Amino acid sequence: MVDAGRVNARHVERGGLEARAPFGDVGHGRRGEVGRPRGRVVPLRVGEAGRDADPDVVVELDHVVDHRARSHWKVLQPELEWDFRLPRVVSINTSGHKYGLVYPGLGWVVWRSEEVLPEELVFRVSYLGGSMPTLALNFSRPGAQVLLQYFLFLRLGVAGYTAVQQASQDVALYLSKAISEIDAFELVSDGSDIPVFAWRLKAGHTDKWNLFHLQDRLRQKGWLVPAYPMPDDLSDRIVQRIVVRNGLSMDLAEDLLRDIRSETEYLDALETPMPAEGARPGFHH
Repeated sequence: MVDAGRVNARHVERGGLEARAPFGDVGHGRRGEVGRPRGRVVPLRVGEAGRDADPDVVVELDHVVDHRARSHWKVLQPELEWDFRLPRVVSINTSGHKYGLVYPGLGWVVWRSEEVLPEELVFRVSYLGGSMPTLALNFSRPGAQVLLQYFLFLRLGVAGYTAVQQASQDVALYLSKAISEIDAFELVSDGSDIPVFAWRLKAGHTDKWNLFHLQDRLRQKGWLVPAYPMPDDLSDRIVQRIVVRNGLSMDLAEDLLRDIRSETEYLDALETPMPAEGARPGFHH
């Protein structure tokens, strides 16, 4: 199997999969919260090459694609083949507390078959005079998240989850389009695959400020919208990112846009550069 540390562009290309830039997740804070990047790869496009790929190279989907994408593909792009219909996919993992709409602490993992289940995850215990295999977390924790997830599955169904995820994507597309119309910025992604998008300063736009300064200005108004450098090979590029989740409404999006515009205008009007010290990511877990 391809382990987490070895999944890279080569593995993705060989399977006919397309990886894009990494972006993280947004929570909802006092007005709107954006967290640190977590996933390393976001949208995954699957072509016919995925069916004819090298059978010796298999993929655990939780290592290759962000769990937000899986939630959205399932209900917003049902025609997109990304799951066990592709022979190279051997496991799928997702987090219920992202777009499953439950609070943190719940995740799911499914393997294609017992043959691809890692043996080290299976515990064999003596039970009723025999050896019984078990796959479970070896500690106790409340079951409230599981109950809530079952309730939401029954309460919302596919139609309800589709409506929730579509609303999130509508807000993301609205925000990304508006931000792309601000002269200072250019989009890195637009949220058309999943409600995750990022932007950067246009080359040569200014030498007076950067996105870390905009991050700090927005934070003074109650918005946590992180700016951070890309991974090692692109560490000279700074991006700012938003992931829209349930609860970030159009009204809140309009408030956020108003503040982004006004703070960008303030920074563009500077006659001298902003201080360089402190210009770094401001979010830690």
